[in-house]
Amino acid sequence: MLLGDIINGKEKSHLVIVHDNINQNGKPLLSCFVKSLLESIDFVHAILWDVSPGQFIGAFDPHLRERIFCYDGFSDPLGWNLTKNECDDSHVSVIHQNSNLAQVVKNNMAHCCSQSSNSGNVVKVAVVINSLSRLLLWKSSSAVCTLLNQLYSNPLDSQAGYQVVQVVGLVHTDLHDDQTLNAVNFLASSLLWITQDNNEPKAADQSTCWCRILHKRKTGKVIKKVESFAISNEFELTEHHDKDWNVSSSTANSEPVKEVDPTQNLTFNLKLTDNERQARSNLKLPYMYHEEKKSEVSVNPSGEGKVFYQPDEADDFDEEDPDEDLDI
Repeated sequence: MLLGDIINGKEKSHLVIVHDNINQNGKPLLSCFVKSLLESIDFVHAILWDVSPGQFIGAFDPHLRERIFCYDGFSDPLGWNLTKNECDDSHVSVIHQNSNLAQVVKNNMAHCCSQSSNSGNVVKVAVVINSLSRLLLWKSSSAVCTLLNQLYSNPLDSQAGYQVVQVVGLVHTDLHDDQTLNAVNFLASSLLWITQDNNEPKAADQSTCWCRILHKRKTGKVIKKVESFAISNEFELTEHHDKDWNVSSSTANSEPVKEVDPTQNLTFNLKLTDNERQARSNLKLPYMYHEEKKSEVSVNPSGEGKVFYQPDEADDFDEEDPDEDLDI
């Protein structure tokens, strides 16, 4: 299905935005992306504002943790702790509200590639942001869009040694207005909204969720689906079934709709009787083409023309010469 294809990389997407809310948590789905990316690329760089690096990395297996580089914006998001400039863990970098994120992440990517054992080949990396809502509350939407563009844009220098495969960001939808969300959504090639389908009966398994998906392919085709899924404790995705976005509206339109008569229950009559309709059809209007005029025009032999003019009573004929007073 479409959701699984986006996560495992069958459907290419350079920027994925996951929308959640207070009722539907999007962090398990974000962890599914991280686990799937680690199976196909070399490193994942996680920008963390809502969760500590220890809690984020601890959710994955030990053999995957060593390939995750974290940027800790959770411990000191406003940069008030001036004594804590760096972290003892080489896989964790401390960032704050005013950090130049794009520059910090790009420099760290280049440093990781220089120390990577995969020499001679391009190192594939991905960026995961948990979450973009902090940045959208601190900065303008244009500044956040510029940051996203810098993160998923690959360096022009071929000697950089790395390639950004994908950027995945989590957004808490109920914290922002539509204008801010539309600006971020415009950049994304895949949009995922975690929702609850009110048209379906409530599932016995509370872990089952619904996801509205809008995926833009490079060819320009836009795919819209609604899928139900479940995520295990090991962040394995299980897809149940899918349907189109407008399936509920199409079924509603297919049912016969009883038409409402607008002329019903009026104090006056808007309908015509049969006699009134017959009288209306027999009425000859002055601009209509009558049979007697048709006979007068059609008597001309073929190849000759005739001008038929019928003067009107309101025509004003002046028999005097208007140029009589001129000396010509």
